[in-house]
Parts: sequence; structure tokens; C-alpha cells
Amino acid sequence: MNKAFSELGSLLTPAQTILITIPKNPNFDQAAACLALFLSLQKTGKQVSVLSPEEMTVGFSHLVGVDKIGGKLDGQDLVVSLPMEKVEKVTSSDEGGRLNLVIRAKPGSLPIKKEEIVFSSTRPTADLILAIGVDKLENLGKIYQENKNLFEENSLVNIGPNSLNSQASSCSEVVAGLIQNLGLPVDEDIGGNLLLGLREATDNFQNPTTTAATFEAAAFCLKAGAKSEPVVSPSPDWLEPKIYKGSTLP
Repeated sequence: MNKAFSELGSLLTPAQTILITIPKNPNFDQAAACLALFLSLQKTGKQVSVLSPEEMTVGFSHLVGVDKIGGKLDGQDLVVSLPMEKVEKVTSSDEGGRLNLVIRAKPGSLPIKKEEIVFSSTRPTADLILAIGVDKLENLGKIYQENKNLFEENSLVNIGPNSLNSQASSCSEVVAGLIQNLGLPVDEDIGGNLLLGLREATDNFQNPTTTAATFEAAAFCLKAGAKSEPVVSPSPDWLEPKIYKGSTLP
């Protein structure tokens, strides 16, 4: 096994909360690899978030899970802030599968108004950050700018054609090798995303960067159930002004 894959596997195994990111102006290959890895790690039972500094256009709509790509990382815990001078007591009850918080106002005080209740979340956390095709953190735009402490305090691994001791044709080829070598879950959707990424990055396997390893990655995707027919991308004028917001997952 590739030593770098093995080392990454040692980070993945204990990690329960994983963040996967792509850079500003991502290409199709980066998005495909990102979503394939996201879907695979989700199947292991880990909590996985996937972020992009920008909204995804319809050019990525063929990728399964594209609607799961967010633009902001929230903390896991919800924080409800109330004006202390008005609060006498807070109790809770469970009715019909819902948690109800009962806030009793202090005697003689004015009722607590809805606009005085502030909802927020705790600081985002992640055991491991996987950056797909990110040469430098600044390319993550607002994701890095808004969460600098998160990136400085946690393990960060860049996954790209020239990372993990590989000279691959694409991010999709690297992720295919990673999933295969580590025995991570793979299915038709995961293989399909990777095969689309491979086709796009190598100009349907005609690019000089295509190697035997590229075809091995494609074969792995096909064995997982990926469809062999290439998808025709929309014309450039169709890609620019529209934002993709549909869903491809149940």
C-alpha cells in the first residue's frame, strides 16, 4: 500500500468529525473527488461536512450529493441566550418526541420577547480536515478566513494530483486509490462521481497525463457500478449565471 495512504488511514480511523473542502473556483474533478470521498466516509458512520467558498453552479449538477456542499461550518451545539435579569427558572419537558424549554420570567418583570432570544452555535470543531486540490489555505476564501483557529489546531491533509506521494492525473484518481487501498465503502454513486471526474480531468482519457493507473482507477469505478457513458457538459453560457440548488439524494 502507498505509505502516504496508510498514514492518512491512521488519521481517518480515530477521526469522528471530518471536514472536506474544495478551493475557490473549483474544477469538475475537484468537486467530483470531494463528493465521492464525502459519500464514502459518511457510510463509515462518521460525521462529515463538505464546504465550498462559493455556491455550486449547474455545471456540477451531474454529481451525486452536490446539494450537500455548504458554504458555512456551524458548531455542533446550539446556544440559546436570554436576558438573565428576566429569567426566574428554566425547565424542560419531552412531549411527542420534542424537547420543550419552559422559561419562567421573574415576578414583576416584563415578559421575555422573541426578539430578546438569541440563537447561536458553539465554535466549529473537526478532528481532521481534508482539502481537495487546495494549494494554499488562502484559496479556501471565507472558509479559512472565518475558521482560522480550526485550521491551525487540527490535522490538515491536502489531496491532489501531486500529493500523498503520487503523480496522478487528477484528484479523482487519487481519491479512487485512497478508497480502494483503505477499503473504504464504494457504491454506484461514489464510483460514478469519480469516473466523471476522471473523464473530465483527462479529456476522456486522451490527455497525456493519463497513465495505466488512471485506467485502473476507472476500472475500479466501473466495478463499483459506475455508468460508462460520458455526460455531456452544458455550454459555458449556461454555466455562468445560474446556481444549482436541486437534490440528487433521497
